[in-house]
Amino acid sequence: MKYRVEVEANTAIETLTVNGKEYVRKAKRAPIGVQFDGEFIDKVAEDPYVPEDVLDKIYDLLDCDFFVTDVMDLCAEDTE
Repeated sequence: MKYRVEVEANTAIETLTVNGKEYVRKAKRAPIGVQFDGEFIDKVAEDPYVPEDVLDKIYDLLDCDFFVTDVMDLCAEDTE
C-alpha cells in the first residue's frame, strides 16, 4: 500500500494505491473545515481482494482522522 498527498493552495489530492490499483480523493477548504469528494473506504471496499483489516485501517487513519487537514494546515503555514 502506498499513500501520497499533494497540496496546492486550498486543495489537496490524495492518492492511495492498494494492490496496484489507485484510488484518488480530492479535498478543498470550505468556509468551515474541509470538504471531501468521497471517502477512500467507499472506493476501496468495492475490491473483493482487500482484506477487512486493511479496510479498517484505511477507514481509521484516512477517513476518520482527517490526516490531510493537518497536512493542508502545515502547507498553509509554509506559504505565510
